[in-house]
Amino acid sequence: MSLLKISRDLARMLKDDAKAEQLYKSAYEQTGTSAPRLVEAYGRFLQRKGKKEEARKLYEELTAASPGNPLIREDFKKLDAG
Repeated sequence: MSLLKISRDLARMLKDDAKAEQLYKSAYEQTGTSAPRLVEAYGRFLQRKGKKEEARKLYEELTAASPGNPLIREDFKKLDAG
């Protein structure tokens, strides 16, 4: 089972944003940009919580590691749109 799935499942079960953020952060610290989908999910979570600059930093780190990633371009567009 992936760290991303574990984080998402636990967050849904707990319905606790603080715990979800802690789990995402822990998973990201373990994998860094080697797990792009985790970075995207964590970034989208941060966006939903109004932490846009933190999300932007994650997206920038992932862009540096994977410059051609089309999903990150979409995430940036959504971030910039509001």
